[in-house]
Amino acid sequence: MKRAVLVILILISMGLVLSAVGCEEAKESKEPSKKSQPKAEKSVPKEPEPKEEPAEEAQKPSGPPTLADTEGYKQWLKFNREPIEGRTHGLTDIYVNQDRDVIAPHGILKFPFPDGTIIVKEILSSDLISIMRKVKGADPAHNDWEWIEYDAEESVIGKDASCWGCHEQAKAMDYVFTDLEKSE
Repeated sequence: MKRAVLVILILISMGLVLSAVGCEEAKESKEPSKKSQPKAEKSVPKEPEPKEEPAEEAQKPSGPPTLADTEGYKQWLKFNREPIEGRTHGLTDIYVNQDRDVIAPHGILKFPFPDGTIIVKEILSSDLISIMRKVKGADPAHNDWEWIEYDAEESVIGKDASCWGCHEQAKAMDYVFTDLEKSE
């Protein structure tokens, strides 16, 4: 029995010696040494950084489309080569602020039109301008289109609901009646 106690005491003392001397490397790998730890700095409250809005939200137009939104529209992609007879407005030219490849890959219109699309219907017989603008979240019931119509004096003569009744018939084409003519 003395022998068993002696072995236990030897093993215990060896364990203590190993942990105190020989196993420092094992301890260092498990926990960083106190020398390598950075000193704790005093916590200074920081002012919260201003949150940046996503670019999409920051550029989201507010209010109905304006004539300023359509500046330079005659340089945009034109739906028709020659004026076309509109359903309710007479002779029209129709322009869109998107590239042909975006809205009509392979020459066929792709629906729905992308967010940010602006379509201008220039009504030649009466100097009216009708504008459709797609803004994400603007009017989900009408696929996010906003409508407005201006007369020659730039007064609003029609808006949203006055346009929906007719454009509802073209819902399958994302509320747009006119097909894009093939490029020459």
